[in-house]
Amino acid sequence: MRLPMLKLRRNYSSGRLKHPGRRTLSTDTGQGYNEPVSQEQIAVPQSLYRKYRSQTFDELVGQEHITRTLRNAVANGKVAHAYLFCGPRGTGKTSTARLLAKAANCLNEGEKPCNECAACVSINEGRALDLIEIDAASRRKVEDITEVIERVNFSPVELRYKVYIIDEVHMLTAHAFNALLKTLEEPPETAIFILATTEVWKVLPTIISRCQRFDFRRISTTEVVRRLETVAHGEGLRVQPQALAAIARLSTGSLRDALGLLDQLTVYGAEEITLEQLQGLLGTVGSERVSQFVDAMIDSDAAAGLARLTDWAQEGMDARQFTQELVEYLRGVMLLKVSGNGQQSGLDLTHEAMEAMRAQTERTSLHQLIDITERFSTLDHTLRTGPYGYLPLELALVASTTEPAPKLQPGRQPDAANSARPMPPSEARPKQTEDRPTPRIEERPAARPEVYAPTQSARTPVEARATTESNGANGSHPASTSVEQHTGPLTLERVERLWPRVLNSTLLNRSVQALLKGCRPVGLQGNTVVLDFQYEFHKTKIEEPATTAAVEQALGKVLGQAATIRCTFGERQSEAPARAPSAGEQVLADPLVKATISIFNGKITEINGGESDN
Repeated sequence: MRLPMLKLRRNYSSGRLKHPGRRTLSTDTGQGYNEPVSQEQIAVPQSLYRKYRSQTFDELVGQEHITRTLRNAVANGKVAHAYLFCGPRGTGKTSTARLLAKAANCLNEGEKPCNECAACVSINEGRALDLIEIDAASRRKVEDITEVIERVNFSPVELRYKVYIIDEVHMLTAHAFNALLKTLEEPPETAIFILATTEVWKVLPTIISRCQRFDFRRISTTEVVRRLETVAHGEGLRVQPQALAAIARLSTGSLRDALGLLDQLTVYGAEEITLEQLQGLLGTVGSERVSQFVDAMIDSDAAAGLARLTDWAQEGMDARQFTQELVEYLRGVMLLKVSGNGQQSGLDLTHEAMEAMRAQTERTSLHQLIDITERFSTLDHTLRTGPYGYLPLELALVASTTEPAPKLQPGRQPDAANSARPMPPSEARPKQTEDRPTPRIEERPAARPEVYAPTQSARTPVEARATTESNGANGSHPASTSVEQHTGPLTLERVERLWPRVLNSTLLNRSVQALLKGCRPVGLQGNTVVLDFQYEFHKTKIEEPATTAAVEQALGKVLGQAATIRCTFGERQSEAPARAPSAGEQVLADPLVKATISIFNGKITEINGGESDN
């Protein structure tokens, strides 16, 4: 028997010949052209999130503020020419776009979409030529958008409106966006554009301004659990409620992710899907174990925490997944600590979990919770990219359990209300007692050389006085490496002694320190220190308001009291005290000695008898 003249393509795995259209031919019986096989026999299994995609606005989960607006727009005939759907993944953006396309083209006079008319059935079966879905992640160039623009002016083939759904629209190039602008602003009356994106900040503002924007929200845990129960009932699955709640929490508001996890568990092979199966599949440990780990950190028991990590690692726990569970749990404890009421904090937890968290809040402080949460929330990138396995987790645990608590200021009780308040300098200074003097520390001159430091002979008395002050018999003025408390009048002698500390202060950058080395304090007018510079350029730079403020701040910190500066140039020689020439200088200045050296071309190697013997 001769077959009709049809373009055939053989599927060698099944022995069937397939027409490029929708008809299926069979050659299994050897009798030539037989009856077409039913659609159920050749249907490919669908994933749960595709099989249970919302077909009406009532089935759309968690987006009531959007469905109400779109319903009214369709009912009143006010469908816009361009929409922008933005929000997290798995929250129903594409499903809503298909619902809007069906509702706008529905032929029923009542509730739309009806899913019964020819237009709705055509869209549901995926054969509507006037519904064009474009993935901007793969078709992002200007040539792809130009092709859309050229075809948008053609009338619809079978539907009332030609609907373009552009998914992940933020992936389009700048040139593609610009090419779409005019058409998006004034499309034909029979065209509707629906743009969907998870990163709306990447979309050009000119595109956003031409669309009606709808922001999709993350779906609550309760709504996800309710939808999972419906799907499980429709598939005839037995699932523990604890497993459904865990799936909903792990999906973080994405219904598609939740259905994907449930779909993955359906092929596990067990009669009932349990929480243990979910934990084994994903490498999670569960809220009870996370609570035990938090107990170890609160009790500062690093050994117990490390032992639990070791045991869970041998069971196949995923480090990143555990960190995410831990951070989410710590967030709940922190919110419960702040508000005192789980309902007000938006925590969707069981009664047992709420009571366990409330008991932990009574044993820890808010400061400790914040510190632990911040430490573990930064580990995800290290665990994902680092080659050290569980080491970052172990380090964070040890740091959280062995790091000392914030130091209380002397003379203060460990009161939560005032422990965080900074103390004034007078209270921060330790008080001395008569029976236990403070150890005396001898001050040493600054290690860095000074350009305008006094000569050795002139500096020695100042250093001697500094040593005398630091080594006083009563020991009432302890030395400090950065700040010296002082309540008496400011003296030039004290400023000169502490000037090296000002130069080395951490409050000054290197450039300012270099400029200050070209000056020295030469006078004091109240609390104003007079600085004399050798170079006028250095003086000008220091007199800049920002630089002057930094120098005065460093000076006040070192002196222990507020002080200001005044800059001069060239007054150092006039204000410097006269110094008597030494014995060697007197000999070299003698005219007879100068003549002798000149006549004999000699040099002085030693001077004896420089001092007068009376």
